[in-house]
Parts: sequence; C-alpha cells; structure tokens
Amino acid sequence: MMRYERLLQEAKRRSQLFKVRENAIILIGTATCGLAAGAAETKAAFEEVLAERGLSAQIVTVGCIGHCYAEPLVVIHQPGFPGIAYHNVTPGKARALVRSFLEEGDPLFEYVLGATEDNDLIPTVFDFPRFHLEQRLVTQHCGLINPEDLHQYLAVGGYESFIRSLSDKPDNVIREVSQAGL
Repeated sequence: MMRYERLLQEAKRRSQLFKVRENAIILIGTATCGLAAGAAETKAAFEEVLAERGLSAQIVTVGCIGHCYAEPLVVIHQPGFPGIAYHNVTPGKARALVRSFLEEGDPLFEYVLGATEDNDLIPTVFDFPRFHLEQRLVTQHCGLINPEDLHQYLAVGGYESFIRSLSDKPDNVIREVSQAGL
C-alpha cells in the first residue's frame, strides 16, 4: 500500500499542475477514430505553429470523448476560459486556433463543439442529447486524460476500488461483485 500512496500523492500533485496553469493545454483525441480522421497531422500542425510563433502550450494526447463524428476533436484549456472542444480540427484549423485563440483571445466560436466544463459562456458537450441516454461510469474520463499516463488515471480515482478490494475479505469482494451484476 505504501507504494500506492506515494503514486497517488504524486498523481494529485501532477493533476494540480494540470489545473493551475499559465499556458494553454491542448488535448488532442488520438483514439482510432481521431487517428483515422487525421489527428496525427493536426497534432503536428499545432506543434509546428506553436514553435513558429514561440508560444508555450502543453499538448496532451487523449482518448475518444465519444463524439467520433467530430474527429479530429481538440480541447483547448486556455487561462480565463472553460475547456473548449473543437470539432473536425484540420491542420489549417489548428493554425487558426493558435493565432486567434492562443494569441488574440478569440475562441473562434464557429469551430466550437461545446465546453468540457460547466460555464456561463458555452453549453457543454455533455449536454448534447447523445449523452442523455447513457451514464458514463467507466468512460467518464475518456477524452479528458491521457490513457497512457498512470498518474492522470490515478488522479481521477483510477484503481481505488481495486486497492480497496485488496484489503477486504475475499467473501466481501465476491458479494460486492455479485451484487453489482458484473
């Protein structure tokens, strides 16, 4: 357990760095749907234009948020704004977003799919009718964290049930799993 506690502490520290930011964070959906739609080229365009303009932003590859039709889907967390999801982000749109949003503060609403958090400016992507028919439990963080980063997963509660089950009696674990219908 001691190693888990240290990992969890480090994960929470890193997640604070993710929230308290001075520079933009750009999340790019690179699940199979995003890659098939050109997410790798979009990511390369963001990297290129940021370097050209001497701007600092963190680029994070994430899984699918559930709007595969809108890929390549990009979420930009810019200080002073909610996280904003953009649909069908081509390399050209990536360049325009850096120039207009990151440099000039204009979020380019014509490319917006929705926000990723509650706010007074833009409806969230989770308000779409598509999400009203499902309760996202296992997938609630898809598209918002890097699936290859253990610390990001731990910071959002990943493995909590597993760790709890290790300290519980086997009969209790079996009963809980049986009652859950798994």
